[in-house]
Amino acid sequence: MRNDAALVLKRSRKSRAHHAGKCAPHACRLFARLRIPFRSIDLDSVEYQRGDLGGGIRRALAARTNVATIPQVFVGGELVGGCTDVIDALRSGRLLPRLSTLGIATDPILDFDPHAFLPSWLHPR
Repeated sequence: MRNDAALVLKRSRKSRAHHAGKCAPHACRLFARLRIPFRSIDLDSVEYQRGDLGGGIRRALAARTNVATIPQVFVGGELVGGCTDVIDALRSGRLLPRLSTLGIATDPILDFDPHAFLPSWLHPR
């Protein structure tokens, strides 16, 4: 995973899945706002269409995580979940200590509401 603390596996906004491309950008914006190094991989990009690489990765992820939905966000190699799961982990205080163990310095005081990063059509939990 290079030196990135987080990995966001997503599908393009033009994908067939209704919400697939709509939540991943919000997780990416949240990581950028928190200055958390991340890598975002579009599994539907031309690069990942060759030889059905993106489809193979989705199938392998589903088998490994028992989660078939995309996006899937990993922090330090461990699945956090989708965008709302990342926000819930941040609000509950589970995300920042996880980042700290990876040597990622974060400010423990949030001066914003993480739910503001969710699309307006998605209600906070």
